[in-house]
Amino acid sequence: MGREVVLHIGVPPDNPRLISALWASGLSSPDPSELRYVETLLGNGLAVFPVLDSLKGFTAAVPKLLHHINGAEWTDLEAIIADVLRSLRLVPSERQAFISYKRSDSQGVASQLFSSLAMRGFRPFLDTASVARGVNFQQSLWCRMAGADLLIFLDSPNALDSEWVHMELARANDLGLGMLQLLWPGHTRSPGTELCQLVALKTPDFEDKDSGPQGRLTQNALQHIMSLAEVARVRALALRLEHVIGNVLDLAQHYGLGTEIEPLKAIRLTRDGNALGQVLPVVGLPDARIIQEKEIGLTANDDPKKTRLTYNGLGAAPDWLEHLNWLNAREGLRSEQVDTLDKWMATL
Repeated sequence: MGREVVLHIGVPPDNPRLISALWASGLSSPDPSELRYVETLLGNGLAVFPVLDSLKGFTAAVPKLLHHINGAEWTDLEAIIADVLRSLRLVPSERQAFISYKRSDSQGVASQLFSSLAMRGFRPFLDTASVARGVNFQQSLWCRMAGADLLIFLDSPNALDSEWVHMELARANDLGLGMLQLLWPGHTRSPGTELCQLVALKTPDFEDKDSGPQGRLTQNALQHIMSLAEVARVRALALRLEHVIGNVLDLAQHYGLGTEIEPLKAIRLTRDGNALGQVLPVVGLPDARIIQEKEIGLTANDDPKKTRLTYNGLGAAPDWLEHLNWLNAREGLRSEQVDTLDKWMATL
C-alpha cells in the first residue's frame, strides 16, 4: 500500500495505470465531479462497485448510471476485497474451489457448499456434479484441481477412509492450494492436516443439530465459512504466485541472468544491464482468455517473442496441454510450463 496500490477518497488527482472504484452510497449527496468521473470509468470499461449497508432500495440509494451494476453489502467485506483485487488484476478473474469429502458422511453439506459457492461467483468442483459422464474421472479431477484456488476439506469421522480424499489432500498440498478444513463435532482432527485453516464445527452449526450424511449447515455457519473461503483463497493465490516466481528466479540465476520484478509481477530478465526478455507468472492453468488478457497488457516496448507466460502444469490434462500448444502455434504471446522454461532461457 502506498507504493504499488494507492487509495483515493473521491476523484484521484492523477490517472493510475489500473483503477478499481467503490461507490459507497448513503454517506452524503453525490458530488457532480465524482459522478462525471464514474461515468468516465464506466465508459472506459473499468470496474465500479456500488456498496451499501443494505441492498433493499438499491435503485433509490445509488445514482442512475450505476443501476445496471450488481451491488454488494458492507457485511460481505471479504468478497468486496476479492472483487477489487480481481479488477486490479492481482488475482485471477475466475474463482475456483474444490470440495473434498466422503459421500456417506457429508453429502448434504457438500451439496450445500457447492450451491453457496456458485451463488458467490465461484466455479466449484463436486464429484457428483462436475464430472461429465463417459470421461476419465481421475484425469478430469486432477485437471480441475490444477486450476483451483481453494480446497474445502470436510473432515467428517470417516473422511480419510476414502482413498480419493487421501489423494486429493496430497495433490492440493503439492499444488499449494489454500485449504479450509471443516472439522465435524466430536471428531479429532485428521493427521497430516495441520497446515489447513481449521474451522471447528459445533453441533448447533447444523440445522436441527443433525451432522449426519444429509445434515446441512445453518445460514450463519455457512456465511462464516464463505467469508473464510474468500480470505483463504486470496492468501493461497499470493503464496502460489510467489512459488512460481521463485522457480523463475532460480532458473534465471542458473543461466546467469539478472532479474527485476515489476509491481504486477512481470519478471524482467537482463544481462550486463541489457534487457533480454520477460516472464509473466500466473497461478493455475492458463487458457486463451488469460493469454489474451496478458498479451493486451504488453506495452509497445514489449516483444511478445521475448516474453513467456509461465505456470505450474502439475495435473494438466493432455487435451488442455494440446489447447495451449495450439495457441502457441499462433503469432503472439506464448505460454510455457515453469518446469520447461529453461529451454527458452538458454536461448537468451
